[in-house]
Amino acid sequence: MKRLFALYREKIGKEELDYCKTYLSLLNIRYQGRMKVEYRIDPDILDCAVLRHLIQPIIENSVVHGFDWSRKENHILIEGRCEGEAIRVSITDNGNGMAAEELAQLRESLNRSDRSAYEKIGLHNVQNRIRMIYKDPYGLEIQSREGIGTRVDMRIQRLSGEELQRNVYGDGS
Repeated sequence: MKRLFALYREKIGKEELDYCKTYLSLLNIRYQGRMKVEYRIDPDILDCAVLRHLIQPIIENSVVHGFDWSRKENHILIEGRCEGEAIRVSITDNGNGMAAEELAQLRESLNRSDRSAYEKIGLHNVQNRIRMIYKDPYGLEIQSREGIGTRVDMRIQRLSGEELQRNVYGDGS
């Protein structure tokens, strides 16, 4: 049975990354070319299934909260690679970064069991969706240094379209 609104992408490269590239291209036009984007994507992940819109909110966080648009050298690096049974997608920026206390609070809030308070906040939404569909040990890891930049690592299970569909919709029994 076809799903009217698929919650996952069959191929990360064909759809999810293209969506992110379009989003970043539009932002670069808006900010008059003051952003350099670099992609380092392992071809082995291009055919893996992934939930929709997991990467874009992380990129949006870099752009909205990290970058100083008055400068010309804003840089974002998007990396994707296989790690055994997992896929790791890393988004690194050279933005404002976070103070150690702010980073600790963010990490703590991402790990709280009471997730309802954060359902509309981008990183929390992504973390909750990963935990709901992929379970432990998958999720987000954040590293940041004030004045240097931020790196968000998203680790998800490497699944085929059929396996992810079962995780999203159940096995039908």
